[in-house]
Amino acid sequence: MPISSTVAARVGVLYGHDAGWIDQFNYLTGVKEASGINSVDHAVVKAALLIQPSDDFTIEPAVWMQRVASSDSSVWYEALGLFNTSKEVKEPSNDRILVPSLKLDKRFGTIDLTSISSFFWRGRDRQLDGTYFNDGAFAYFLLDPNPVFASHQLQNDAIIAHIPSPVHAETKNEQFTQELRATSAKPAPGALTLRWTAGLYYSHERQDAGNTEYAPGLNGAFQSIYGYPLSSPIVQQALGSTATTFENDQMFISPTTSTVTEYAAFGEVGYDLWPSRLALRIRHTDVLPHGGWPLRNRRALPLLSGRQCVCYYSAGVCGF
Repeated sequence: MPISSTVAARVGVLYGHDAGWIDQFNYLTGVKEASGINSVDHAVVKAALLIQPSDDFTIEPAVWMQRVASSDSSVWYEALGLFNTSKEVKEPSNDRILVPSLKLDKRFGTIDLTSISSFFWRGRDRQLDGTYFNDGAFAYFLLDPNPVFASHQLQNDAIIAHIPSPVHAETKNEQFTQELRATSAKPAPGALTLRWTAGLYYSHERQDAGNTEYAPGLNGAFQSIYGYPLSSPIVQQALGSTATTFENDQMFISPTTSTVTEYAAFGEVGYDLWPSRLALRIRHTDVLPHGGWPLRNRRALPLLSGRQCVCYYSAGVCGF
C-alpha cells in the first residue's frame, strides 16, 4: 500500500480458533466434567515498510508477532476410550513470538552494501500435570516402602498420591543477529564480470527456563495423617538423602540460564565463462561458537553448471 512517493506499507493479520476434541472425566468418579477442553486460539500480525529516499538506498523495517494459546493439552488416555482424559491438573499453554527486523541496502559505486539486523523473542508459559511424578512418586516410592510410614500406606496412596500437583514451566528465548555484507554490483547484460560477496555475521542467544512444581495441601494432608509435619526430624531422618522440608508445599524447582554467541565470516567469488551459461563459484565459511567446545566449519565449495550456477551451503549453527 503506497503512503507517499518514497514510502509503502504492508500489513497482514490472521486469526483462527480450533475447537477442542478432548473430553475430561473425573479421575475418581468417572463422570464426564467437560467437552473439547483443548481448544486453541492463534493470531499472527505482520507489518513491513519500504522506504526509498533515493534510487540507491532502501530501508525496510518489519515486525512479526504471533500468539498461540491452548486451553489444555491434547493428551488422552487409551484406557478411558478415544480422546478421553482424567488428569487432575489442567495443562494450558501460552506461546508468544516477536521478530522485529531492519534491512538497509545502499549502493556505493560498484558495490552494494547490505545490513540486516533482527531480534527474536519467544515466551512460552505452560502448566503441566505433575501429580503422578510428584505426589504419586512420593507416596508409592518413598513413603510406602519406608518402615516409618508403611503403616499408613492406604492413606498415602489414597490421599497424598492424588494431591493435584501443577508444574509451572516458563521458557524465554532472546536472540539478536546482525549481518553485514558487501556484494559486487550486478553486471551489465553481456558483460564478463567477476562477481563476489563478502560479509560478517554475529549472533547472541540467551535462554531462561524455569520449572517450579508444587503440591498445594501436601503439608496439611501429611500432618493430618501422621500427626507431625514434613519438616519434622522424623521425616528428615527417615528419608535420608531424599529429604526436603517441602516448604510452601514445593516439590521441585529448577531455574536455568544458557547463552550462545556466534561469529562468522563468509565470502563467495564467481566468474562467468560466458554470459548466463557457465559459472564457477567458491564459498568459504568459518563458524566459531563461543563457549564450550569451539566448532569450526570451513569449506571451499566449487560448483560447475551447464546453464546457471546454483550454489547452496549451510554451516549448521551459523544460519545464513
